[in-house]
Amino acid sequence: MTNSKTIVDIGGSSGWIYDFLDSIELPGKIKKYSILEIPDIVSRSKRFNHSSKVQFYTDFKKIRSCDLLYTNSVIQYFPTNEYLIEIIDQVKPKSIFW
Repeated sequence: MTNSKTIVDIGGSSGWIYDFLDSIELPGKIKKYSILEIPDIVSRSKRFNHSSKVQFYTDFKKIRSCDLLYTNSVIQYFPTNEYLIEIIDQVKPKSIFW
């Protein structure tokens, strides 16, 4: 995880994991942090006041490759296992952490 500069966070909510990583674990090292979320969360994302490094998406097909794919307990809400595999195929992570 210490070499992760581009991160995709599935179900990242307000981006609190980014805040933690940027301030404690990887300060100044994250170049791009993409959060895949439901439309309701994405529509409120401007209120979270993140840097331009943090981008919110509802469509995983708009997200490019990453060093790390992270998800924290949202896999059970996926419609199918194939959906998760499609996301992994799209973002081509070097590492996965769940």
